[in-house]
Amino acid sequence: MHRQYYEKNFARIIQTTTQWNKDNPEKHRKYSQKYRDNNLDKLRRARLKKLGWTLERVEQKLVEQNNSCKICKEIFTGIPCADHKHADPPKPRSLLCHNCNRALGMLKDNPELCKAAADYLEEWSKDETRHDSKSKE
Repeated sequence: MHRQYYEKNFARIIQTTTQWNKDNPEKHRKYSQKYRDNNLDKLRRARLKKLGWTLERVEQKLVEQNNSCKICKEIFTGIPCADHKHADPPKPRSLLCHNCNRALGMLKDNPELCKAAADYLEEWSKDETRHDSKSKE
């Protein structure tokens, strides 16, 4: 019964709720925070599901990766990022630290850009003494 009512009146309910949220920002903020605090596991599962992950898969990867980032091998100190291939549906890859996850995002998940960045750093690390001596002249 409730589901039928909701489906029939969906647009009106959303409009009314949106308006109430705008008219009562402080109450909305408090309610939202309370909901988040009481539903962390549920919200995390929903977020992971959108990325093609489950909590069980995360636990399995943590064990496989020795609780460390797949790229830099640093031990996780917080919640790891569930990396995924940007496809439809998303395909889980590995767990990354926030820095490595952001780096991949900034390089647009493009292997060629990652290789170019690595080549650039290699060039400068090999020629560091040569580059330093040129700047002193």
